[in-house]
Amino acid sequence: QIILDESSFSNNGYLGYNMNQEAEDILWNTNGISLSCLEFDGNHKVATIPNSPSLQLEGEVTIEFWYMFKDSQQGIVMRQEGADCGEVFSFRLGTSSFGFTTRKCGGSIDFGVVYNFELNEWYHIAYSYDGDTSKLHVNNEVIGEYAYPNVLFPSNEPITIGFSNEHINGLIDELRISNIA
Repeated sequence: QIILDESSFSNNGYLGYNMNQEAEDILWNTNGISLSCLEFDGNHKVATIPNSPSLQLEGEVTIEFWYMFKDSQQGIVMRQEGADCGEVFSFRLGTSSFGFTTRKCGGSIDFGVVYNFELNEWYHIAYSYDGDTSKLHVNNEVIGEYAYPNVLFPSNEPITIGFSNEHINGLIDELRISNIA
């Protein structure tokens, strides 16, 4: 199943790790922020966005989405650089905290905050980086900042939604990645 990108970049994704994988357990839920959203069941399900020049995370960036917890879990978006270096970034999310990790060969930067999320409520979650400072946002409020230059690294790998250390059990809608902090 194809996930359509509504931006002018046409970064269409698909359910599963590759185009040929059966991904029937990821559901389209009609209770999204705007029409339908993706529902993950906490059971090895992912959506994938292939690599594209418009998704190279360098300089200023914002990664944002709406999320509703159905259970406690960790992980939303993960970008891989390859087997030798591990992930380039991951967005961790659980009912009592969330954070952002960037990694390249030889080191990583882990930035997290404590925040109590309620089950079955929509939250607007965002990470922004202006070239010097990383910020974590909930419902348009900055809840944590970390000053560190050059934390993002470009990658040729796809972005996967729904898996990091644990598979997610919740709804995700309106994922947006932009080059504006």
